[in-house]
Amino acid sequence: MHEKPTEYRLPIAVPNGIILALIGVLVLVTPMVEAVEPSKLRMNIIAGVVMTVGGLASLLWGLRQTRRPGA
Repeated sequence: MHEKPTEYRLPIAVPNGIILALIGVLVLVTPMVEAVEPSKLRMNIIAGVVMTVGGLASLLWGLRQTRRPGA
């Protein structure tokens, strides 16, 4: 008998989450490698945390939505 091929689908939230989390980490690391004014330091930290948390949330949401074979 011919078995039906297993098809996996990756939600767009997974790559978006990975990219957002990486950008957020890079924004958080920027003040460590470059001199930043104190006023911009606070904004970098806030933006980095928001993007990292948003990216991880998107990644986890996308992983929850992946279709498992047999499910």
